[in-house]
Amino acid sequence: MNIAFAVTEVGTESAAGDYFTALELGNALAARYGWLIHYLPKGNAWYDLAGVDILIVMVEDFDLRLMRNAALGLITVAWARNWFERWCDQPCIADYSVHMASSRRAADYMSQRIGKRVRLLRIATNAERFNMVDRPQVALLDYVFTGSYWQAERDVVNALAALPTHFRGAVYGKNWAQVPVLAALNRGFVPYSQMPGVYRQATMVVDDANHVTKTWGAANSRVFDALAAGCLVISNSASVSQEVFDGLLPVYTTPAELATLLQRYLSDAPARLALQSELRGRVLQRHLYQHRALEFFLHLSGCRELKWAQTKAGATSLPPAKVAVELASTSMAAAPLPSISFIVPLFNHLQHTQAMLASLLASLPPGLDFEVILADDASTDGTAAWLQTQQNPRIKTLISAVNQGYAANNNAAAHLARGDVLALLNNDLLFEPGWLAPMLDILLDPVRSAGGVGNVQRRIDNGAVDHAGVCLNSLGQLEHMRELPAGGAAAVQVFAVTGACMLLRRADFEACGGFDTAYVNGGEDVDLCFKLRAAGHRIYVAPESCIGHHVSLSRGPTSLNDERNSRRLFKRWRRELKNELSRVWRQRLATGAATLTEDFDGLIDPACLATPQLASLRIAEALLQRHEARWAQLLD
Repeated sequence: MNIAFAVTEVGTESAAGDYFTALELGNALAARYGWLIHYLPKGNAWYDLAGVDILIVMVEDFDLRLMRNAALGLITVAWARNWFERWCDQPCIADYSVHMASSRRAADYMSQRIGKRVRLLRIATNAERFNMVDRPQVALLDYVFTGSYWQAERDVVNALAALPTHFRGAVYGKNWAQVPVLAALNRGFVPYSQMPGVYRQATMVVDDANHVTKTWGAANSRVFDALAAGCLVISNSASVSQEVFDGLLPVYTTPAELATLLQRYLSDAPARLALQSELRGRVLQRHLYQHRALEFFLHLSGCRELKWAQTKAGATSLPPAKVAVELASTSMAAAPLPSISFIVPLFNHLQHTQAMLASLLASLPPGLDFEVILADDASTDGTAAWLQTQQNPRIKTLISAVNQGYAANNNAAAHLARGDVLALLNNDLLFEPGWLAPMLDILLDPVRSAGGVGNVQRRIDNGAVDHAGVCLNSLGQLEHMRELPAGGAAAVQVFAVTGACMLLRRADFEACGGFDTAYVNGGEDVDLCFKLRAAGHRIYVAPESCIGHHVSLSRGPTSLNDERNSRRLFKRWRRELKNELSRVWRQRLATGAATLTEDFDGLIDPACLATPQLASLRIAEALLQRHEARWAQLLD
């Protein structure tokens, strides 16, 4: 498969960051998947796309309307590393097949601007190029800055000019002779191939996120390269530190703060080395181009154009079919994907179980390391006998002669699981290819700290959205969200998700003690989400993942048993529920959505409405007390 990157310039003397970013990703894609990589610099041949299957555009001024010799089904990818507003202003931005951005904030912003999903693909580093081999025990320089001057204002100019002269520093890049105040530091341009040697001679690297990336959380390649090479990085971007490194990366906002940080870490070598080791470890675990190659592959595999092309795979004259088939046939076994255990508790409805299993197996990408655990809970319709006929080595069966209930049945199946990730599923679902990747994207994104990931579930009988998360309504009742989120976001943080289709790490499931067996076929999944949240995780829905659900089979009418489950849940998580209910009411009061007649109904003194914070807390408490009184009358 032929991949072309549209870049500013190419060659060893290039100072364009987009080219070297493309070069490293291209090398990683070629090494992992055997794809042929080409680089198209600005000029007469920039728009000549003869023979290209996938075009990756690295600069915002590329105009899709000027392409020549492009195949009918050319896949076009916009990868925005900076200038995110300019990307959105391009007249053809919505025409790209796939959109990617180098930070989460940028991806969310672009999604809202263009109404399309924008996937996260950060810049990274090549640890074979940038490493600590031959790094001296004593560095020649206290700090270096690497980057060119393009007649735009940069924080680093004033910051370095104001540093005390006892700091040993150097600046490498083009055009710094035009900045007299840094003349003593200027060492001139250094080719990319020699950049590891620059970092090898320095204790620290000063990062200067420019005005088009500073507030976006988009880390420059120098951050990843320098950390991989053994330097501690001090950045001027708090957003980069927070989004990429959980706030651990040191940040300066003034020249004085930079001087203070340099002096602190030069005088305290143990602290500097410990912090650098922690940050370097994160880079090596999460931010290598081999990681980005896999992420890029998953993004392409999940894009709608390729799903469409895959249905046309017989039409070999169409390039999209070629791309789809090659992606589908590319083995993912060697990639660092997690192994997955699909856990399906069963109780009757054998025909739906059979249909679910067939659709599940047909939907999974080739090369995925997985197992399916079918756990029967004393079915009476022949399910146990059918399970005994299963010959697929990937399918494990668990048959109980006694009905244990949803929680105990799932826990028993999870005990058998060997996957890194658990996929909790109902047996009344139907799957289509592409449902898994968007959920995995969220779960594996370290920035999101996802504990559980759900998806969109549509009713099989009429196609209506039945689940897009669980929320707490203004009456203090948990209910399914039945509207798709607006804005095209790749992930939406929610209060909870249903266990009908939920991804989480097996280690997190075990750390939370699994499902609480005190619940009886209801409330276990929401309780699990609360436990994950209490452990510091977040709960998400993946809007790009959609499956079908025979709702009536697994959800019956409200019963006393449901009331007992709700009472248990509200008693255990009363504080969390009160906080959420208070938040809901603060929002209602702020937007004028609440009325005394319809909503308060004597719950509080109207006088406290003058203080929304106080009013929302009192309303939440009153509603919870109302529920508790009703349960006492109904159940005691």
